[in-house]
Amino acid sequence: MSARSGRLYELVGAGMAGWSRAVHRGVAVGIERLRLEPGVVLASTHPSDADPPVVAGALYRDGRLWRHPERVRPAFAVRNDLLLPGFLAGYPPWMPAWARRALYPVGIGPILTGHLLCLPVRFSDRLRLVEALRACPDAELAAVLPPVRAAALAARARDRGLPLPGRARDVLRGEYADLLWAVVDREQLADPAFTAMWAQHAARSMGDLRALGEHLRGGGTLVIFPPGFPAPAGGIPPLDPRAGRLLHAMRPRALQPLAVVYDPLAGRRERAFLGIGEAIAPPPRRDAARYVLTALRRAAPLTGGLVVADLALHGDG
Repeated sequence: MSARSGRLYELVGAGMAGWSRAVHRGVAVGIERLRLEPGVVLASTHPSDADPPVVAGALYRDGRLWRHPERVRPAFAVRNDLLLPGFLAGYPPWMPAWARRALYPVGIGPILTGHLLCLPVRFSDRLRLVEALRACPDAELAAVLPPVRAAALAARARDRGLPLPGRARDVLRGEYADLLWAVVDREQLADPAFTAMWAQHAARSMGDLRALGEHLRGGGTLVIFPPGFPAPAGGIPPLDPRAGRLLHAMRPRALQPLAVVYDPLAGRRERAFLGIGEAIAPPPRRDAARYVLTALRRAAPLTGGLVVADLALHGDG
């Protein structure tokens, strides 16, 4: 991958650097350990939607990419649904109905993949509901969807004064966008109408993995936010085992852990710290998720907020 990745990449990098510093007063801890080198995967924790700009901004600003155009620009592994038309309407939970209708036809995929070095990644056994319904527009909703999903779509139609939807094509519009972006798995969409769709999805998942490996072998660097399980008590939650297998299968030259920590006790505004750990050997085949999780936890900076939280949970008052 060429170090020169286009003017838009540089503008977005500079914008994220300014945003993370202005909004979160972002600080990178251990920047001297940063390895933006061919074949290296930088794996980051992901506790907030603010993490990508915090990480990208720190890499661009504190990694001095703006001063060194010859350095390798990292690519970013992103959820494949970010590349689908309608993502801007479907994902944010707070968006009003009129905005969902306006943004549903909009797709940012060509910009992300063509100018910002974003590479899609997906798991073969789950996807967004919109992907399944777009692949099978003639499917009868009541027959192929779990009752709770079909009921939610019908309730939305009644709330918006729309005709009761019967087939998949009837709900492929902005009024349903947030419901369409729900995650569903093979067990929930087991109807034979989706058999071909699941096969195509699995093939695309393998294609994504090959593309990530080819990027690394071609001299690229990759930033990835491996998914984990929810952690209601905070901290860095366990990783999804599939994320560990993915990182192993990419066969990077080295793995560098990144950990984002937000400290609400750092003044009037929450402060973001990006911990950069020492690069380590690629994940082994066995217990890859545990191996990566240990590295992420070791990379996490210790902030005042974390100390107070630990005392509140485990101290004697």
